[in-house]
Amino acid sequence: MVVYHPAGRDTALYAAVHDVKAGHWMQMRQVLACAPAAGSPADLNRLDHALTAGAFLKEAAAEFQAIGDYATPAPWQHITHHPDRWWEEFKATRSACLRRLKPPPNAGRRP
Repeated sequence: MVVYHPAGRDTALYAAVHDVKAGHWMQMRQVLACAPAAGSPADLNRLDHALTAGAFLKEAAAEFQAIGDYATPAPWQHITHHPDRWWEEFKATRSACLRRLKPPPNAGRRP
């Protein structure tokens, strides 16, 4: 589970979460996709965290697929109670979001 700490640790992260909650995440994604320098792994990780913090889990799942294993310590080290375990936070959040893309085991079956 993602716990967001806006205690000024990462102002870019706080701004990204604010933009997502305001509904601007698609614009952010288009900017990152069009500008290779802006689409750094750190930016994509911040966007993914912002999507999960804003409860846009399906959208976050798509971003997690794009990121793959290219996690960066920020923002994950800022949202966990154990900053040295940021990789585990990333994997847990990614797994939770990717499960949203999979249909339930009995989807489409009739009893």
